[in-house]
Amino acid sequence: MGSANPVDTASLSRQDRLGSEPMNDHLGDHWQVQEAKQRFSEVLRAVENNGPQTITRHGEEVAVVIDINEYRRLAGARKSFAEHLLSFPKMDAADGEPDVFDEIERERKKDFPRDIDLGEWE
Repeated sequence: MGSANPVDTASLSRQDRLGSEPMNDHLGDHWQVQEAKQRFSEVLRAVENNGPQTITRHGEEVAVVIDINEYRRLAGARKSFAEHLLSFPKMDAADGEPDVFDEIERERKKDFPRDIDLGEWE
């Protein structure tokens, strides 16, 4: 009568103990930080094929990896600081009130630089 040899499970890898399928620490579109770091290229492929991927730490959502085109769509067009300031609407002066911007322009045009004596240079 043959008896089966007992298997020392301590010497088996985690994958061998749990079966032939690799252990996945992510469910669908959620990845734990550690697994996302180890399998980053897979996370990127999942973004391309399945959309946004959520990264969790201790079960709490901490980040989302999204496709670059989606990021650009959400972020909108970038403007320079000057373009941003100039994009504000100019408020019209109320009836009977002077336009402040016109006043500034008139004052600026009348203001001439003064001569400064820097002494003689040798």
